[in-house]
Amino acid sequence: MPASPIESRLQQLESILGQMVFLADEEENPECLPKDEVATCVVVQKEKEEGKPRSSTEASSLVGVTLPGDAPPATSEVDSDEYLIEMARFRDLKPQDLSDEDLRFCPWKVVKSYADAYTGKGNRERACNPISPWDRTSRLVFVRIHFPSTRKPSLINYALDELTASSRSFYIRDTHEPRKTHLLVPTTGVEHLLRYINNRLDTALRVPHGAARHTFALRFSGCGPFRPRFLMHHRPQQRGAGDGVFNIEDPSTWPRDDDVEGGVSSLAGEAAARLNANMTLLRRDPCKGTVKVSAAERAEKRKERRRKEMRAMHSYLGLKDGVVEEVPPSNVVLFCVDVEAIEVPPGPVSEIGIAILDMRSVGEQSPGNRGRDWWPLIEGHHLRIKEYKSLTNYRYVRGCPEDFQFGCVQKENTNPPTLSSTNTPKRSQSTFPSRSDACEAVRSILRPYVDAGRRIVLAGHDVEQDVNYLRDGVGVDVRGEYAAALAGTVDSQTLCQAWMATDTARSLGALLGELGFEHAYLHNAGNDAMHTLRAAIGAAFADAEPADSPE
Repeated sequence: MPASPIESRLQQLESILGQMVFLADEEENPECLPKDEVATCVVVQKEKEEGKPRSSTEASSLVGVTLPGDAPPATSEVDSDEYLIEMARFRDLKPQDLSDEDLRFCPWKVVKSYADAYTGKGNRERACNPISPWDRTSRLVFVRIHFPSTRKPSLINYALDELTASSRSFYIRDTHEPRKTHLLVPTTGVEHLLRYINNRLDTALRVPHGAARHTFALRFSGCGPFRPRFLMHHRPQQRGAGDGVFNIEDPSTWPRDDDVEGGVSSLAGEAAARLNANMTLLRRDPCKGTVKVSAAERAEKRKERRRKEMRAMHSYLGLKDGVVEEVPPSNVVLFCVDVEAIEVPPGPVSEIGIAILDMRSVGEQSPGNRGRDWWPLIEGHHLRIKEYKSLTNYRYVRGCPEDFQFGCVQKENTNPPTLSSTNTPKRSQSTFPSRSDACEAVRSILRPYVDAGRRIVLAGHDVEQDVNYLRDGVGVDVRGEYAAALAGTVDSQTLCQAWMATDTARSLGALLGELGFEHAYLHNAGNDAMHTLRAAIGAAFADAEPADSPE
């Protein structure tokens, strides 16, 4: 006879844990148990209907089973299965194994401080009040666990104990003080912990939004060997021979990594910036009150960030003391992107514009007035998604997908036209990739520069928005896929604010007007990418001009 669903599940759990798991007919009385007994049994009890025996069909309808040292039960069986699948990624890891690049981490000290630092007044009262270890607010599930008599824990402390028992720990050495280490846990475990508490107490605990959210989801993509390393399994059945020598409370017992300084020095560009930002967050005390910053101080910080970006743009262009050096930084490639989306839900991407200036092609060419003489060296691309080529925005902005001004439109199923002009920008015809081919079309444009080891500088007007559209709408994660090649990011909007010493964010059309650049048919992705790169270059040259210099 085939096993029932609940029996099959119990067999699977026994194979994972390496010990027996059983169903009890009755709830055990905790008062009869020794006070120092370690939690080793599981009791799952279904509320019996009067006069009706429990059948295997009824047993299979149980909400969930909590195992010794397992994670807290999730809000649903499906959610629990997803969590187990996520945790299965770490089953075969050994100490010092590098984590996956796409894994999100949360500092353990942030998790422990969650109740004090991240819960509101209403949630804190319920989550932090003492509870009985036999609290039955979780339907159908009873877990026997030993609590010292001197400590009657809150639910959040109990859940933390359970997370500690079931989690997998990672560590990373501090880049400034290699002897100092930071303990991390996967963010999925933290999210599971909060869902468990919400299910028990009907609270609304969650990972914070805004700037604090990044602290709960640190990513180390592109950081090469300097990523978090696996420390230990906390569940005894899954520990390896080397796990037993590590004391989770004593970092001096943790593994010592080779060539920590070398790993850091090998990073550059976006990866180095990401690692430094993560280290700043790891060093921060989550329980320390935030220092109030005055409006003037915030304005000064914004100004300094803009000036820093402007100085970076000067270096990319080879500008020094207002003039271009004889030997420009020829390994730099300015890669500007603009994305247009259909204005009605679900808002799919309909156009992708790309403009590229390879600084090696500049050579000894004079930039002219605010970089105008470099314009013919800019290579333009206009990609129109085939499925949406007949749609044009008109409600909020007037789209003009047919009016690409920097190339000849290639009609479908025709050969590209021959271009011979030397006084116009490098042209490429509009192309019509399908939605499924758009991702590869973008990569094929960028790939030759990446394969050649060039330093890519990402540019745009409000560039983060376009980067997000490119990632979520097209499938090209520029920051993730090409992290090793990225030398930096520049935003024409930010460069304009730095040049004009203002907090006002100007539109692309307004910025082009301030620079004295003619333009037409904006809101065509190909045109916008070309004009954005011109504006970024122009703002950098304008910033380097003497104060009394005419335009």
